[in-house]
Amino acid sequence: DMMNWTRSGELIFMVVLGGAGSLFGPLLGATAFLLLEEILSSITIYWQLIFGILLILVVL
Repeated sequence: DMMNWTRSGELIFMVVLGGAGSLFGPLLGATAFLLLEEILSSITIYWQLIFGILLILVVL
């Protein structure tokens, strides 16, 4: 139960957000992800939609 497809998707999002080309990229991505999750989830229940849009923008 700890490692399902949504958790692995979050891990991939962290790496993509921070950049996979460096050592500290995924660490920065994880930090940014967790901070954004905490901030956005306290503001709106649609925080996952905002993350989806952000992921699309980062990949493009």
